[in-house]
Amino acid sequence: MVVARILRRFAKDHFSPVPRDFAQNPAPPSADSIEAAAMAQGGGASRVRVLTQNTWALPIFPDVQERVAGFCAVLARGEWDVVIMQELAMKREINAIIEAGKRGGLVYHHHFIQGVGFPIWLDVMGTGLLVLSRFPIVDAMYRRYSVNGFPHKIEHSDFFGAKGIGMVRLALGGPAGRGLDVYCTHLHARYCDPPPPPKGYVTRDGVRVTWNESKNPLSYDEYASHRAAQAFEAAKFIAATRDPRNLCVLAGDLNMPEKSAGATMVRRLAGRLRDSFREVSDADGFTIDAPDNVHTPAVGAEPPQRIDYVLWSPPTLGTSSGSPRASGGRWWVESSEVCRFVADVKGRRTHVSDHFGVGTELRYAKPGDGVALAQARRRPRPPPSDDAVDIAAVQEACRVVELGVADAAARQYKRQMRALVAVGLLLVMLWALHIDALPDSGLLPALLRGPLMVLLAAYAVGELIMGQYFNKDERFAMQEVLAEMRITVNAMRSGWLRG
Repeated sequence: MVVARILRRFAKDHFSPVPRDFAQNPAPPSADSIEAAAMAQGGGASRVRVLTQNTWALPIFPDVQERVAGFCAVLARGEWDVVIMQELAMKREINAIIEAGKRGGLVYHHHFIQGVGFPIWLDVMGTGLLVLSRFPIVDAMYRRYSVNGFPHKIEHSDFFGAKGIGMVRLALGGPAGRGLDVYCTHLHARYCDPPPPPKGYVTRDGVRVTWNESKNPLSYDEYASHRAAQAFEAAKFIAATRDPRNLCVLAGDLNMPEKSAGATMVRRLAGRLRDSFREVSDADGFTIDAPDNVHTPAVGAEPPQRIDYVLWSPPTLGTSSGSPRASGGRWWVESSEVCRFVADVKGRRTHVSDHFGVGTELRYAKPGDGVALAQARRRPRPPPSDDAVDIAAVQEACRVVELGVADAAARQYKRQMRALVAVGLLLVMLWALHIDALPDSGLLPALLRGPLMVLLAAYAVGELIMGQYFNKDERFAMQEVLAEMRITVNAMRSGWLRG
């Protein structure tokens, strides 16, 4: 049934008229248009509503067009100022969402188009990351992760999506600050059934690690080391590129539960980012495998988790004197919620994705606005982070990456050995042919000699390429990330890294 659905979608996309035009990223806005946008916001934005949504819109998934149409209806209502999407790869769906966003006032967009997307499908391209904005986009940047899955795992497609972290800088204008730095990412997916969890949590070096990190994660999750390395690179990229005068937001699918070492590391190293949902809610906030999502395969088959986030940080420098309070104003989280958007699919109501979205409203109390400032001050401050717990989280990520380095080296060695065995068998067959030692009938009839030798040669070449290039590149990339992580741990221990 699933195969038939995929084949029908493949035939529809490749053998019927499909619009080939693609909504290219627009030209940068002019200074006049930026000023006009700021004036349209009353001299500067005092409210920013941010939504992140994994759209689950790869062509192999069910009812993509209908579900995307339902999400387009959400965008057209104009309830959001910045929308960050993941897993959006088809040109048709990208165009539809961009047009729907324009109807809702999201007139600016940027699609991060690196990567080939799903390799066996036409009109699939890019990283799957798309940002829509009500505010002008004045800068954009993309950083591809060093490790990104495996090229031979076509069914996973993370490698071909060129996963990384993107940044767009938005001009907010007015006293709220220069702008808003929006970072979006989709870390490597987990393709495994996790082991049954023990009771409670396992404590390691003072940090509460979740059950799926309590043992060697590579024993059931072959991409755990890639995800840990990506999380570190994302955090360091944010710390290196964010403008301290701007509001900062990281939104996306991190594929890590909130209490995991990886999520803790991202929040700490990216500049003490704060979890907007957790600031205002103690609810579970599950976004994947949620029991109330109709796309959850079987309730209880996998534990529900919260892996989609809107993390944020206020400006750390004022607009004039350098003080965080130089402008006299203050940002705070007004609200944050899990968004359960629905669509009409063949007459039945269904959710737009297997992920629930996360929507957050950030408010700015302008100088002199006593009511708003009083409301902001009543908001509870997030507790200060524990340096020992933060260090332990980075150390745990180091351990996972170190396991990945060893695993990559082992896979490289095995591929080299298999290539040598194949070459040895090929040489034996050539030698046997030379001395006419192979019989004309029996196990190796003459008709099969040629194809078998070609297959052996192709197998040897494939294993050598995988071992000597891809596995070697993976091992060295993770070794570099591991070295950087150890430097970071030492800097945190010495008190040098306090941001």
